[in-house]
Amino acid sequence: MLIARALAQDTDHLLLDEPTSHLDIHHQHTVLRCVHSLGVTTVVVLHDLNLAARYCDRIVLLHDGDVVAVGDPDTVLTPEVLEPVYQVRVRRIEEPDCVQMIFSLDEPPADASNPRPSRNASADPAVPIDPDRATAPNPKE
Repeated sequence: MLIARALAQDTDHLLLDEPTSHLDIHHQHTVLRCVHSLGVTTVVVLHDLNLAARYCDRIVLLHDGDVVAVGDPDTVLTPEVLEPVYQVRVRRIEEPDCVQMIFSLDEPPADASNPRPSRNASADPAVPIDPDRATAPNPKE
């Protein structure tokens, strides 16, 4: 209902905070498919990383209020980036039409002694955030 109201105002930007909370799986995908197809710039807060992997073009990963990584889902949603943040084992499964993140609480990841990710580590192509800048550095710089 609120998304429809925003669109009725002919907006070219949407800010959505957990628009799929309390929805079943079918309706989560219906809402995000609709939002994704609107052709407007959308900033959405999602805690479901599988939904983020499927519908988001760019992801900003936060941990304790700090930006940890910025990039597309293929570079941010990786075990190397997620395990230090969430302190769980992560397995990424890629299918032709989707990416699925599997989380395991059975044993902590190898670097569980360091719960905060290093903001300057670049073990993977996700863009680490320079703590002295408000936004992610331009990877072409």
